[in-house]
Amino acid sequence: MNSSDVRIETEIEASVDTVWSIISIFSKWSDWHKSDVEILTNNGVPVLLKTKMFGVPLRINLNKVKIVERRHLEWTGTLPIIGGLLSGIRKFTLFEVSESRCKLTQEETFSGALSGLAKRKLIPSYQHRYNLHNLKIKALAESKYKK
Repeated sequence: MNSSDVRIETEIEASVDTVWSIISIFSKWSDWHKSDVEILTNNGVPVLLKTKMFGVPLRINLNKVKIVERRHLEWTGTLPIIGGLLSGIRKFTLFEVSESRCKLTQEETFSGALSGLAKRKLIPSYQHRYNLHNLKIKALAESKYKK
């Protein structure tokens, strides 16, 4: 089993349902994502993520999407044209700690011919980004849950 290149875990004082409602509503990702983000869906399934990286607009095709309701969201992201040279498997996983507490894990594993070169730049950036994402999700979830 391959280990992730990036892995961030955050415990949240809210139920799995509350956190899932934040990460599974793709039209609201801009509420917690570090940069401008838009996710296009087809029949509720994400197919394209538009964002910026290092100030550069980026379009990431989302393939092999897996959604396990209230537990897991995963996709393989590829860049247009060079998709086979660099891709990333992104995962969001929720674990119930108790009825009112859960753990959110975000992971990314890079692959492809360019991944070795890209990892030096991408891993520190993604670690930072995903930590900020989790902290924002935590704040949103905990404020919703306490209401």
